[in-house]
Order: sequence, then C-alpha cells, then structure tokens
Amino acid sequence: MTTPRPDCFSQLPLCSLLPLPLRQDGNSAQHQEAVADWSAEVKKMMTLMRTVFNQEQKEKYLSTVMEQVRKGTA
Repeated sequence: MTTPRPDCFSQLPLCSLLPLPLRQDGNSAQHQEAVADWSAEVKKMMTLMRTVFNQEQKEKYLSTVMEQVRKGTA
C-alpha cells in the first residue's frame, strides 16, 4: 500500500510549472521550439507511465494466477 503524497503543486498556478519559454506569449521560433520540446517530454512521460502501469498489471495478474494454481483453484 502506498502512502499518499502531499499535493505540493496545488497552490501553484499551472503556468508556473512550465519552462520559462512556454510562459511567454508570442509565436517566436524559441517559443515554438519550447512547445515542441515540452510536447515531446510529455509524450515520453506518458509512454513511461503506461509501460510501468502495464508491467504492474501484468505482475499482479501473474501473481494472482500463481496463487490460484498453488491453491488448486485455477
């Protein structure tokens, strides 16, 4: 069982969590590059989270099946 972590970001405005170039207005090349980099990082994080979640689900399923096999209920 995991302990809940404090939501330390709840008091911050969302824009303060973004890298500085993303907080600035405009369509400069630097801004566009920062948006592209940020999007790529978010995609990487989502892929990693999905991979970890899938692995955890696989391990949970396999441990449940193994437990049932040990008990002879499978």
